[in-house]
Amino acid sequence: MPERPKRTFEKDELQNLIDYYQMLDLVKPDPRRKKNLHLFLTLEQLKRHHLSKYFLALPDPIHLKLYDYREVIHRPLDLRIIANKLVRGKYKDRREFEVDMVTMIQNHKIYFIGDVDMLEIAVRF
Repeated sequence: MPERPKRTFEKDELQNLIDYYQMLDLVKPDPRRKKNLHLFLTLEQLKRHHLSKYFLALPDPIHLKLYDYREVIHRPLDLRIIANKLVRGKYKDRREFEVDMVTMIQNHKIYFIGDVDMLEIAVRF
């Protein structure tokens, strides 16, 4: 598979992303946001990944008949939850952000352990 070119963001574009998240979540400005601009960039790039649709929202247990999801996964995370935490300034540093991203992917691997296709999605994302 050919490597996709990296998307670069202009400074104004990053501020527009922050304003957009702030508008969606109706949050007050947080000074940590300025420090974590690179995390916003990373999150936006991940959301544009062709496999991100599997991580944008938690699986609907009723619709997908995953009735035991909440019993198996004790700390459910998706890109939406991570974006909300980022907007609210809940991440003190990049490490906390990375831990949540790894946890989100590990949740996917743990729950879909018997499904080769779903495991492949988690590995490739």
